[in-house]
Parts: sequence; C-alpha cells; structure tokens
Amino acid sequence: MSLVTNPTSLKTRYIKCIITLNNSTFTGSGSGNNTIVINDQVANPNMIPFTITANINETLSQQMDNSVDITIFGLNSDIINQISTIGLVAGSIINYQLNTIQLYAGYDNPPPLIYTGQIIRAYADSNDPNRPLHLQSSFTLANVYKVTALNLQGNIDIASVFQNLASSIGYGFANNGVTGKITNPVLIGSPLVQIRQLAIQTGIVPLFKNNVLYIAPLGDVHFNQILQLDATSGMIGYPIIDDIGIQVRMYFNPFFSVGQYVNVQSYIKKANGQWYSYSVNSDISNNYDQWTSSVRLALNSLKVGVAPQ
Repeated sequence: MSLVTNPTSLKTRYIKCIITLNNSTFTGSGSGNNTIVINDQVANPNMIPFTITANINETLSQQMDNSVDITIFGLNSDIINQISTIGLVAGSIINYQLNTIQLYAGYDNPPPLIYTGQIIRAYADSNDPNRPLHLQSSFTLANVYKVTALNLQGNIDIASVFQNLASSIGYGFANNGVTGKITNPVLIGSPLVQIRQLAIQTGIVPLFKNNVLYIAPLGDVHFNQILQLDATSGMIGYPIIDDIGIQVRMYFNPFFSVGQYVNVQSYIKKANGQWYSYSVNSDISNNYDQWTSSVRLALNSLKVGVAPQ
C-alpha cells in the first residue's frame, strides 16, 4: 500500500462499482452475467461515466463495523429492479449477505479497490428524474450463516487462528506484530463472530480491508507506511484538538486507512507530530464537489486507538 502525494480535488477522479448477484443474473446488456461493472473506463475510455457518490465509514474496532452508503445516478430500470431489496427484516438474511459490492476510487484509471461488502439495502427514488439508486453496505453481515464451533487444545499461535478463520471465508491475511499464544481457545458462531471473540480475548485489533484480514496488537499500526500531512500534501484547514487526540480534514486519499500513522504539521503546535488513525469518514464523488476525508487521530503511545465497544 503506497500513499499518493499531494492529493487534490482538482485532479480527474474515477469511481467504479462492481455489483454481484448471488442467485440471479442481470438482463439487458449484461444478460447472462451475475456481475455488472459500473463505470469501466478502461474498457470504455470514451464513455460518459455515471455519477456516483459514496460515504465510507472506517472505524478501528473489534466489532469490525465498517460500512458504506453509495448513490448511483442514471442506471436503467432493469438494473435498478434487479438490485433493489425489500428490507432486511422482511427477507432472508442469506439473500442479503451474498449480494456484494466492490467500490473502487482514486486518481488512476483503473482506480484502486477501497471497499468490499454485502448489500443490505438497495432502493431507487423514481420520483427523481436522475433515478438515483441508493445502496447501503456493511461488512459485518458476511458469512453469518456459516456456523462451525472451534475448540482447540493446547497453546495455539494466535495469528494462525486468525489466519485460518480468514481463509475459511475466502480472505487473505496479514499480520503486523502479533506473536502470542492462546490456551485451549473455544470460539462459537460464524467466522466473523469467532474473529471478534478471539480479538477481545487476546487484545488484538482485526481490520478487514479489500479482501484481507489485517491484525495488530491494540494500539499498534496495521500498515507501516506513514502519511505526511500538511497544507501542501492534502490537509484542509487546521487540526482540531479533541478529548482523545486531534481531528483533521484532508483530500481523499485511496491508499490511506485506519490503523496507520500520520505525521501532522501545522502552525498549531500541540497538533504536530505522529498520530495513530482510528477513524476515517470519507465523502467522495466523481462528478460532484465532495472528495474529502474526516480523520480522527490518537497519540500512538496511549494505546487508545480503538473506538469504544
């Protein structure tokens, strides 16, 4: 994961979505396929892209509750009808967890992957002539129906248990500093529930991002790259000091994440130095003004970089 330098809203911005249906196929131009790609500007360089807006919420938490709200304008009615859902309570949980979305965004074409998750709600406002399709996605519903209890004997390497759980749901794995062992672990529920239980029992913070499970000890970073942030490299305005650390606004950087260090420099001396990112909320659009992130940072030495449970 490399950090782009000098991000700015004045550069050309690309946003692409890939939506996959679990048990049906798209009709029309995508007939016969269960996957549709929206804004594939590599395959169609002369296309007029659909306008897409997204709000991405990343919080470093043992609950792993990252989410995204996406609006896509101008899709045809066939696609809208096939993606639309009635509601989580009214339908089968399995149907919701398996319709998936991948979100790509950045300055490059093709843009990098920034989010994957399950579509938990999809609906259109047909009273609007722009036919906005609203999608709500959460990572936490993934694989809730795959329930196999885990009962291991002996002193077991903590990282290996996380890795095996990630593999069971098709995710990659990356370990940044977890070295301990756990004795006779018993974990119940779905793989995600078991990962939460293991995280709480061992003091490890898991982070799912782009089809990979990253783990690190509480308060340590998941990624070693340090973002240099000042007025010349993407910071908007000035840092605000809060009860845990500071808050900053910056231009959206597709390679920045929670679980990373940020070196902040501004004329506010108390805010200068290296901080630990534990919350990132980004508002982006390929055609509208928004292309910013609100970031909450804690002093890395305080080991407080996890949101309250």
